[in-house]
Formats: sequence, structure tokens, C-alpha cells
Amino acid sequence: MNLGMKNRKKIIKEEFNISDLLGIEDIKKGIVVTQNSYTLSLEVLPINFKLKSRREQNFIIAKYEELHKAFKTPFDTRTISRKEDSREHLDYINRLAETEENENVQALISEYESFVSDMAYKSAVKKRFIVYIPYVVPPGFKFESIHREDAERWLLEKGTQFIEYISQCGNEVVIPKYQDQFATQILFELINIKSAEKESVPNI
Repeated sequence: MNLGMKNRKKIIKEEFNISDLLGIEDIKKGIVVTQNSYTLSLEVLPINFKLKSRREQNFIIAKYEELHKAFKTPFDTRTISRKEDSREHLDYINRLAETEENENVQALISEYESFVSDMAYKSAVKKRFIVYIPYVVPPGFKFESIHREDAERWLLEKGTQFIEYISQCGNEVVIPKYQDQFATQILFELINIKSAEKESVPNI
């Protein structure tokens, strides 16, 4: 009986796949394909709204309102928060300090190094802002009748529109060189919050 249970656990472990749990069938052109959806993900770079003048703030708010009225497609947002790793930057500062001969500059570098170390100690956080645009099935159609190529074309067009609208608000959108790698990494970070601080998905 114990042997049977061990074999059963082994079979379950071998057959289990995270893509089965999430229902992911494919990732192509940055679009995540599941059993009943197509979703495009975009990363939006934030702006410091508080540092803007009142006039600039009002302009940005007005542009966001225009975005929601003109885009006419529902979209969702997610924030990925990760502890900032400052070790590489601190190493760079140390190398600068070793080669700097001016004492005043050395003092400035030392002060800046202390500032960065203090921020790292206080767990500085890096945030990524992800926008998800789902494919909207046209009225009168069923998802099963939609051709994948049509859904991909629609999403890519919507993605281009969103980039145009959000850029008017002062935000930039990250255009990854490898879209599938980007989409996979985003999924990994959302699902594996802790391990994603130290790991990345392998190149695909």
C-alpha cells in the first residue's frame, strides 16, 4: 500500500505543470493565451505626479480622462513591488572612490554611499506598473469561434492605441526587445513574489 502511494505521488508530481494550473496554452507576441482568453501586457513607467505644478497636474488628469473615454476597452493594472538590490550600484560607487584623487569629490562620494546604504537598509522598494488589456469578444460571437490571428491583431492594435494615449499623459511604455520573454517574466514575478527577487526565468 505504501509503495502504491509513493508511485501515485511520483506520477502526480511528474504530470503536474504550472501552466495546467493557470490554464496557459501559449505566449506569443507578448500575448498570453489561455483556454478562454487572450491578454496583452504592457509595462508603464511612472511619473512623479507630486513634483508637477498644479497646471501640469490638471493637464495630466484631463488626459487620463480622455484615455478612458477614447480607448473604450477595459484594462486592468497590477503593481509588482520588489526590494531594491543596491549591491551593484554600491560596488560601482566604491570603484569610483578608489580612482578619485580629489578629496572634496571623495567626501561627496562617501556621503552618497552612506545615503544609498541607508536606503538599502530601510528596504528601498522598486515598483513595476503592469497594464493588462484583455481581448474583448465581439457581440454575437463566442470565444471558441474567434481565430487566434484575429485576436492577436486586435490586441496589438489596442496596445498601440494605449501607448499613444498614455504617452499624452507623460508616461512612457517599455517596449521590450523580446516580448515573449517579457510576458513570461511578468507572470513569473506575479506568481513567485519571493523567489522572483533573486531569480529570473531562463531565456525562451
